Amino acid sequence: MGLLDCFRRVWRTGETEILPEAKYVDDNRDMWVINTVFKLPTGEIVAVYNDITIQKQHEAERSNLEIQFRQAQKMDTIGQLAGGIAHDFNNVLQAVLGYCSLLEAGIKGNSPLADYVREITAGANRAADLASQLLAFSRQQILQRHEIDVHEIITRTIKLVKPTIDENIRLRWHANPNPLIVNVDENYVEQVLMNLFLNALAAMDGHGILTISVNSETFEEEFLRNNPWAESGTFAVICVADTGTGMDELTLQRVFEPFFSTKEVGKGTGLGLSTAYGIVKQHEGFIHVESKPEVGSSFSIYLPLAEAPENLESPLEQDLTDVSSLKIFLVEDDPTVLRLTKFLLEEKDYIVVTAADGETAMDILEHDHSLFDILILDIMIPGRSGREVLKRYHELKPSGPAILMSGYSIDNLEVITEGTENVLFLQKPYAPDTMFQAISTILGESKKKE
Repeated sequence: MGLLDCFRRVWRTGETEILPEAKYVDDNRDMWVINTVFKLPTGEIVAVYNDITIQKQHEAERSNLEIQFRQAQKMDTIGQLAGGIAHDFNNVLQAVLGYCSLLEAGIKGNSPLADYVREITAGANRAADLASQLLAFSRQQILQRHEIDVHEIITRTIKLVKPTIDENIRLRWHANPNPLIVNVDENYVEQVLMNLFLNALAAMDGHGILTISVNSETFEEEFLRNNPWAESGTFAVICVADTGTGMDELTLQRVFEPFFSTKEVGKGTGLGLSTAYGIVKQHEGFIHVESKPEVGSSFSIYLPLAEAPENLESPLEQDLTDVSSLKIFLVEDDPTVLRLTKFLLEEKDYIVVTAADGETAMDILEHDHSLFDILILDIMIPGRSGREVLKRYHELKPSGPAILMSGYSIDNLEVITEGTENVLFLQKPYAPDTMFQAISTILGESKKKE
């Protein structure tokens, strides 16, 4: 029933009509209105609309708040139930494991009973691990907190998960230039990050981009009104984003529930995200997730900031060999030298991204230049020249530290590095210690200039 049909009826009957609320969309705005059509004594037909856009927005906000409130209530209820079950279950397991220990001690010789007892013990330990995750979800873990920079926890977790990353997955790690101090149990926060990293890798199925970033955020009153799960204050925000399969709305509503999983049977317990949820909540923080099917997912962890100790150095002022403050972009066309240099650097716990030609190097710089603290570049590379790569690196990262290397002697180094700063040259062959000393020297010079 359109407005024109209403005009015809009012013209014919003379009776005023109020049309149902309707939404109008044009290039300038979306608008909700209620139209009233009536006939004047002169016979003219008049339509008057009442703009109810703000009212509809408020209704949508209230509906969203109600959904979030119900979800929070459901999670709390499930948490209480899970915590009670886990507590009682642990008592049962304590007896099982205790008697298994006595049985094992009482079995003599090479009796097959010993193997049976060990299998029972292993199964009980797995059950105890599940109970521990349920306790984490219900926020009943005992936390051993201390103040720590979130960069340190993230870097350690990256180091642990890095061997599992497929070669076709690109890792982007965007640290914050300032230390972000939180009062947490770092082992549990590391467990949260590990769960998120592994879920992201599984969602991408061997191909995609895993992005890890750190920021700080202070929530305003308007945000708190629309997001009752949030808390006032300033937070360290750790975002783990992937370009994987993503999730639909129904999955998003249940993503943190215990034992809910979209993985195949046997591929997971369904407790990873629920454990992460509980751990973060127990730290007075929260998790926010955004996802779209076939686009990817983004999990943001919000942890309350603590006051930074006065003597704490910023990430750029820490030990130069600290992996949390040193990410290296290595450009080398010789595959043997590339593998060797990458291995040596990673043995020192540095995070290394590589390229074997100038074109690839330029592409990585365009997308990931903020990731790197230092460039190690072979001048003689195929494709775009080493000089072009160095120039673009310094356009994107002015005065960024760089180490140039070549099997040829570079008599015209000043020409190659014209207009740039913080550049050292290594003549091949060089000892590994020489490279490490060059890294320390160039970063030390960079610090003095800041």
